[in-house]
Amino acid sequence: MFRKNNDKPKLIKTLRYEDARGLFTKVDINQLDDFKIIEVFSSTSNLHVLRGMHFQNAMGIWQRKIVTVIQGEILDVIVNINPSSKDYKKVNKYILNSKSNSLFIPGNYAHGFLTLTDTAIVQYLCDQHHSTSESGILWDSIDFQWPIIQPILSDRDQKHEEL
Repeated sequence: MFRKNNDKPKLIKTLRYEDARGLFTKVDINQLDDFKIIEVFSSTSNLHVLRGMHFQNAMGIWQRKIVTVIQGEILDVIVNINPSSKDYKKVNKYILNSKSNSLFIPGNYAHGFLTLTDTAIVQYLCDQHHSTSESGILWDSIDFQWPIIQPILSDRDQKHEEL
């Protein structure tokens, strides 16, 4: 089941307060009508690591997420995987870093990112519990020209099926 509302990706205003002590970040989820945070994850990735392309469907409910880069910079790539959508297989790309806004990713999109700096710390606010039904599609099977030929991938991400 794909949700009818908030079914388009969008940048979410992220407030950042920086001073001599460091950085404080606030993601304003009130910009989305019905997003309720159920779980929070973070990942730390090295240069040229590609994580994705992931999506999750637990008992017919597609997980939506808000992605925020805490440190470093990533090339964030999402692709619409809803065959009944006019945007099916459409790819969107975003450069996200520790000074950019956050990205809302609807449930009908597979998500992945490539780390562009020595290290990137990425936080995910998710509206569904993580499930073993998490799946993915092969990163190079989408209509997108990645800026790298041989990224560092997990064993699982190398074995996803093509879109």
